[in-house]
Amino acid sequence: MFIKVILLAFAGVIASLALKQIKPELAIFSAMGAGILILFAVLGEISGVVATFMTLTKQAESFGGGDILTSIVKIIGIGYVTEYSASVCDDFGSSSLAKKVQLGGKVSIFLISLPVVFSVIESVAKLSA
Repeated sequence: MFIKVILLAFAGVIASLALKQIKPELAIFSAMGAGILILFAVLGEISGVVATFMTLTKQAESFGGGDILTSIVKIIGIGYVTEYSASVCDDFGSSSLAKKVQLGGKVSIFLISLPVVFSVIESVAKLSA
């Protein structure tokens, strides 16, 4: 899968560079197309990861940790989506918008992580009592 992603990226770069010399306005669409193809290639492999996380969630629910694991999965997902979105913004020359996307992702991660932090503090308090 990784080789496929690299080959798609190289093909997208070559096509984008070639189009930039002929019709610069079409180079953006070439880069977007390559990005979408890479995204689909990666999404096809994610089903195994999702199945693993579902198994972990079921196991964690048996001892009361399902909510924490769910929050951690959300945080990881937000991190990946934020990084991808910011990279797309950067690729198209909008670094200021990319920084806003990153800020939004960081705030979202912070808000989702609060219950996890409170749970850890609560567990530590129970152990020390």
